[in-house]
Amino acid sequence: MKIYELDTIITFGKYEGNSLKQISEKDPNYILWCCEFLEHFYISKQTIENIKNYNSIFSVSEKILEVLEKKYDDWLDDDWNERMQDREMSTEWYREANSWENDYYNDSLDMDQQSPEFWDNL
Repeated sequence: MKIYELDTIITFGKYEGNSLKQISEKDPNYILWCCEFLEHFYISKQTIENIKNYNSIFSVSEKILEVLEKKYDDWLDDDWNERMQDREMSTEWYREANSWENDYYNDSLDMDQQSPEFWDNL
């Protein structure tokens, strides 16, 4: 998902190369269409208010607000899951990197207290 703001330049569709502000002046319904039908397209409540400042007839239906809220919630969930997966991978890597595959390692001792057998089997 990409969060579009007033000065964001659109890189797709019939208004490619135009900012959201420019589109709001020419064809505000296009922004509403993008909100509803393009999975990657998201505008915040603040951006909606900013558009209304430039185009007083710009109005967002409850349906589109719900779509935007769902997109945002899904994005948060995906982001959270991705961060947790990264965390699990780094924890697993840490365990593997720091596991002692040495039969003589004694976890209750400091490193300088390990037996000579431990050091001989590194």
